[in-house]
Amino acid sequence: KTMLSIGRSATGNLERKLWDVNRLNLEYRAKFSQVDELYIMLTGLFEQHQFPTMLENSEKDLERDTLYMKEKGIENGFDEDNNQIRPLAMTVKTERLKALIEAVQASGIYRVEIDHVDEHEVIHLLLHRKESPSRDLKVTY
Repeated sequence: KTMLSIGRSATGNLERKLWDVNRLNLEYRAKFSQVDELYIMLTGLFEQHQFPTMLENSEKDLERDTLYMKEKGIENGFDEDNNQIRPLAMTVKTERLKALIEAVQASGIYRVEIDHVDEHEVIHLLLHRKESPSRDLKVTY
């Protein structure tokens, strides 16, 4: 409603308001840690592509199309400032590997490496963090 009101006003500057909203969004995103970004990406994988994520439990069988990560791997993958310092190991049993990799890499933050496929057809992946130029975006007008 606010945008419509500004757009209808003879003195309103809708473009300026959109730039202000964009600036606020970028400032908010800049506060996210790399752990936050991982969580957001994994949540999106579940909500948009039906790939839930769980901590690996060696006593249970792997569910199809579910990403598994080891708690120790997550702990060792990040430093005390929540920056990713090494690739994160993930396992999955899926026939939708291409869709999974494309969905992960669509964020522009991660690169997926297929480490190997074991004798039980479990796919072992490594999630590498790319350097993200979006964190350094400056809004100018």
